[in-house]
Amino acid sequence: MGIRNIGIMAHIDAGKTTTTERIIYYTGKSHKMGDVDSGNTVTDWMPQEQERGITISSAAITCHWKNCQINIIDTPGHVDFTAEVERSLRVLDGGVVIFSAVDGIQAQTETVWKQAEKYEIPRLAYVNKMDRLGANFFKVVGDIENKFKTIPLILQIPIGNESNFEGVVDIILNKELHFSMENGIPKLTYSQIREEFIEQVTFFKKKLIDILSQFSEEITQLFLEDKEISLDIIKSEIRRGTISRFIVPVLMGTSLKNIGIEPLIDSIVDYLPSPFEKSFDAFSLDANKKILVDPNESKKLSALVFKVQYSSVIAAHLYFVRVYSGEINSNKKIFNASNGKREKFTKIFRVFSNKNEQIDFVKTGDIGAVLGLKFSVTGDTLVEENNNVLLESVMFPEPVVLMSVEPERSSDEARLKEIFEIISKEDPTFSYSESKETGQLIISGMGELHLEIILTRIKDEFNLNVYTGKPQVSYRESAGKIVEEVFEFNNIFAGKNIDFKIGIIIKPLSRGEGNKIGFECNVDSAIKTAISRGITAAFVSGVFGYPIIDINVSIFSIVCETGKISASAFESISGFAFHSIFQKSDPIKLEPIMLLEIRTPIEHTGEIISTLNVIGGVIHSVSNIGEYDLIKSEAAFEKLFGYASILRSSTKGRGSFTMEFSYFKEKVS
Repeated sequence: MGIRNIGIMAHIDAGKTTTTERIIYYTGKSHKMGDVDSGNTVTDWMPQEQERGITISSAAITCHWKNCQINIIDTPGHVDFTAEVERSLRVLDGGVVIFSAVDGIQAQTETVWKQAEKYEIPRLAYVNKMDRLGANFFKVVGDIENKFKTIPLILQIPIGNESNFEGVVDIILNKELHFSMENGIPKLTYSQIREEFIEQVTFFKKKLIDILSQFSEEITQLFLEDKEISLDIIKSEIRRGTISRFIVPVLMGTSLKNIGIEPLIDSIVDYLPSPFEKSFDAFSLDANKKILVDPNESKKLSALVFKVQYSSVIAAHLYFVRVYSGEINSNKKIFNASNGKREKFTKIFRVFSNKNEQIDFVKTGDIGAVLGLKFSVTGDTLVEENNNVLLESVMFPEPVVLMSVEPERSSDEARLKEIFEIISKEDPTFSYSESKETGQLIISGMGELHLEIILTRIKDEFNLNVYTGKPQVSYRESAGKIVEEVFEFNNIFAGKNIDFKIGIIIKPLSRGEGNKIGFECNVDSAIKTAISRGITAAFVSGVFGYPIIDINVSIFSIVCETGKISASAFESISGFAFHSIFQKSDPIKLEPIMLLEIRTPIEHTGEIISTLNVIGGVIHSVSNIGEYDLIKSEAAFEKLFGYASILRSSTKGRGSFTMEFSYFKEKVS
């Protein structure tokens, strides 16, 4: 039996969850179609997801179709939960990107497309909501080609449009496909192509062959010899082109009305890759270099923890794992290669959203969950003890909004910290700290909605009432100029008098370059590691109390008159030295700039542009979609608190907007 590990990705409200629910139903895993508006979906199982009608947590589902196991992850579309998308994409082999036939490419669509590109994930495009007013399949296809600089391969053309949309013409099969329900059972019927569609089908079939011939010598040869190109060859070459990411097959439908689901599932099986079709990157701890591991050849266990989810039912964390090679079973001794600690688990599960089926093992290429790990977090590599490899971890964006939180009763403070620990283990984009000045607990997240969801969880799931302060921006800091200095430490550390000098140069870098540490002097590797660790730890808080970004730190001299001192001493003193020198670099405060996509009725466009001008927003473009205008702009995050209320008021409740982090910019007081 084959395996497909796929993700369903899109902008919020494009139909991800509805499409996933239909796939689950059609594959026989669920006997009732879930509906977002009714709040009874399988994948959006959290109470807040069902109340709000949005996906918050990525849900894993296993189903089967035509002798193939499909592991599906339905990811959030809201930018506040981009971590869920990021960690899901890290372990996927293929993806389905859903586009609204009316709205086309939206802000979060661009984000998930870029994320999928980063992880080199082959994709299918599915144009949903073909029955809606203003639906335009070919415009969406054109936008995909122009915006993403890719080659969309049209596999279907619509039968009817907007309210008259009733099915599709399959270009490869040369058949009309009609979808209906009989006694609650989906029915797909095929019929001959009507005369009115023949010219259009001929045109797109020729275009399909032209595109495939660009990379397929077999199709080129058959075409030049005027020989028939069989269905098997066409499908095989579409698969090859999709996996190489040369093309993106495009399908369409209306998921809510069950149109287009079966061809989409067929395409997932036919065109997206199996876990065994690609070697994976790893780092060999033995050879101290990057290597490629073939899952067909390696029998040793290597697995990645890609999600941690707390279950209030069992009062414990479930650890979601993707097995890249070998097998997880109860007989194996597990080792965490990321932190060097031994691990063990008590149970293994096949995951079906928030329900779990206990199983005996998880094999190569599959996804499962384990219970009982003690020292593992998202991004850690699990191996058997004789397999010294480290898988690429998962990178997450930094939080951009802060909020003070305190329990209703002071006696609950310790419990509140325990809850924060549970949530931060689940969610790498959530963190908490204690203010040194006020003693307040400060939580950090990706946006107002992100923190609002967490606060609701604390109240509903953990039964703890809290008071909160107003949301605040999480700024960053960087160096304003180059500074070079030798820091001298002559004092007692850990009961020992230490005379230590370290020369450091700090240089500002361009935004987005990150922090870099280098050595211009010869130094023992253990000391180098300790110094790097100390300086890295010091990046957490600068002069203004915010994380330091985009600087280059170069160590040009190290003199220790004391003789041998401990690594912890090097680490602590180096961090202190960096902080002292950084203060002399004329530090600057940086504020997060957000990209906005505002959807407003045409008659309110002028007023919305005025509201953006008032908050210092910059307009990038204004485009029309039927009765609505789409305004793309950017603005400082601190100016956007409460903007949802302004937008509702200005558009009489008909406007909506999404935003995502773009870059950090120097804050001008």
